[in-house]
Amino acid sequence: MSAALLPWVHRISMVTLAATLLLVFGLGGAVTSTEVGMAYPTWPDINGWSLFNFFYGKIAGEFGVGASLEHSHRQSGALIGLLSILLVALCAAGRDIPSAWKKLAWANLALVVVQGLIGAFRVLENNDELGGVVHAVLAHGVVVLLVGLAIISSPGRREAAPQSSDAQSRRLVFWTRAGMVVLFLNLVAAATLRHKVGNFPAHLVFGLAAAGVWAGCGVLAIGLGRKGSRLAKNGRRALAAVTTQVLLGIGVWLLILGPGREWIAAPEARFLLEAILATFHLLIGALVTATATALAIEAAWRFREAAE
Repeated sequence: MSAALLPWVHRISMVTLAATLLLVFGLGGAVTSTEVGMAYPTWPDINGWSLFNFFYGKIAGEFGVGASLEHSHRQSGALIGLLSILLVALCAAGRDIPSAWKKLAWANLALVVVQGLIGAFRVLENNDELGGVVHAVLAHGVVVLLVGLAIISSPGRREAAPQSSDAQSRRLVFWTRAGMVVLFLNLVAAATLRHKVGNFPAHLVFGLAAAGVWAGCGVLAIGLGRKGSRLAKNGRRALAAVTTQVLLGIGVWLLILGPGREWIAAPEARFLLEAILATFHLLIGALVTATATALAIEAAWRFREAAE
């Protein structure tokens, strides 16, 4: 029975990862971009309305559209919590589940709980600065843990043949590890900018550094991996995500901070466009974290296997 649960750990981890990216980052990004994160002062309810109330129109009519959007973001967080509990239950259900899977599942659940508590702190203490920055950065930590669990639980992981170790392989391992450090430094800079406690130059410097490192890692991985190999696929995904993020970043700068601010005269239209661009920039940033993590894990696994 427990062996039959092995593929379900991978499936549920992939579902949880997809829900985290699309719902938590998509809706969470929209909440921050439209500045409605503090739409109402109660938690987890909405001034007496239940967290599991799905009458968004009534909520918007009574408290405003922002409250309805923030409510959906909280519900997304609750869904991720339930899926994380399911992952822990699956991993704990049998002896055939590797201990590494269990550790990642528990670590993910713990971080999701911490995220919920930070969200509560932000609302109850009316703290949209430090609490918001920590909340934003740790969300990427959830992505890292879920990607790790999805990869190590994927079918055929143990049967894959390692390749020989050489200078280029070691270089890829080094730069993917360094890239994760630079990536999270950029996430901190980006989060402080979004929550109005940072500055654009810091995000620009770390963003360009992260983009350069991961673009290089992607190109190196494509060159090292055989056609159709996981290494080459992860390299292409990371390169595509970084390229998309850079282009979106240029668009965000142009229309929010650059000369494009004057191109749209109507304040409502300009606000909507800025919110859409900023939200997609955040969402693609989460995809960069996911693809970068996958490439870093794949590179480290290949190097370790080849060295044995």
